[in-house]
Parts: sequence; structure tokens; C-alpha cells
Amino acid sequence: MNRVHEVKTLPQYFEPAATGIKKFTIRKNDRNYQVGDTLFKREWETDTGVYTGREAAFTITYITDYGQTPGQIVLGIELQRVRDWNKVADGQQAIIDVLNSLEVIDQEGGDHAYILVADNKENRQKLRSVGVTDEQITEAGDDGESFCLLALAFNNDLADAYEKGKFLNWGPIDDELRHRVLEGRGTAEDACRLLKALEPDLFGSQETE
Repeated sequence: MNRVHEVKTLPQYFEPAATGIKKFTIRKNDRNYQVGDTLFKREWETDTGVYTGREAAFTITYITDYGQTPGQIVLGIELQRVRDWNKVADGQQAIIDVLNSLEVIDQEGGDHAYILVADNKENRQKLRSVGVTDEQITEAGDDGESFCLLALAFNNDLADAYEKGKFLNWGPIDDELRHRVLEGRGTAEDACRLLKALEPDLFGSQETE
């Protein structure tokens, strides 16, 4: 099974990789890196000692130690995706606020849960204002008179959870949550959050580039 190797990365190395200019990285050969694994870079500021909120995932496409000092290898990397939580958080919260503001006309819990709201111009306009498309809204309905907020939210990754009558956005994966899961102290929800962000269920420790 392919693994995910999470590493701290300084800004001067993160930027060219995240823009696709730099297609390789030199690392210590201490992780049993394999072609097909994911290298998950989190930008780290040494001056402030905090993550900047920018993250990028890369597929390892090639590995060689040619021309390197002992213990070093070169990884060929292909950009998968980039996320800037500083930009994402505000937009996601705006969507959450709209989802929670819509008037519910019918709902049911259990295995076949649904939360219905009227499919009208007012509700569509509120959702369009935060980037939800008419196509997404239509796909969450089946009669032209209403649509299901649960289907809309979770089929399109607009919310992370629905608890106590409210949609929630968990936001970025923080170090405290990561350590809980790695040390076996996390809940099933913690594990789902982490796996949703990292995709595979095996990943390595942190390292700074």
C-alpha cells in the first residue's frame, strides 16, 4: 500500500514546488520512500515557528541517489493538489453560514436521513452567492420543489459534519489532532478527518526540508 510522508517545508522550497516549477526534492533516505507514495508538504516559517496554512501533495515518480552524498536521495515529484487554508477557511465558513440559515421544511433522521428546504429563487440565490452552483442544487433534489441539504453538503464537500442541528466546518488538520491519531488516542471522527485529508491510511512522521 502506498504511504504518505508528511514533511515541514520552508517557504523558499515550498513555493517553487507548489507552483509546479520544481519537480524534484532532495531528502534524507530515512523513510523507505517508494515510487507511488505521496509526499505531503506543509509550509513552515522558522521565524515564527508555525505552519503558514499552505499545504501541497505530490506523487513520488522517481527515486535515485546518483550524485548524492551518502544517506541522501533525489525524489522526482508530480504535483497533485495545493491548498491554502488561509483562503479556504473564509469561503467554507460562508457556505456553512448559508446552509445553516435556510429554512427547513421537512427532515428525518436515521439511516435514511434527509433535510429538505424549498427549491426557490431566494434559496438558490443565497447558495449561488457563496459559490454553490445551480447544477449542484438540482442534483440534491428530485421533485423540483425541494432539495436535501445533507445531499448538497456532503456530496459536494461543502461541510464536514452535521451535529446538533448545524452544519460544521472542521477547518485545517492541526498538529494536536494528528498526534492524537498517531498515538492511538483519537476518536473515529478524528481518524476520518485525517484520512480524508491525507487519503491513504499509512503515513510517516514530520521532517523539515
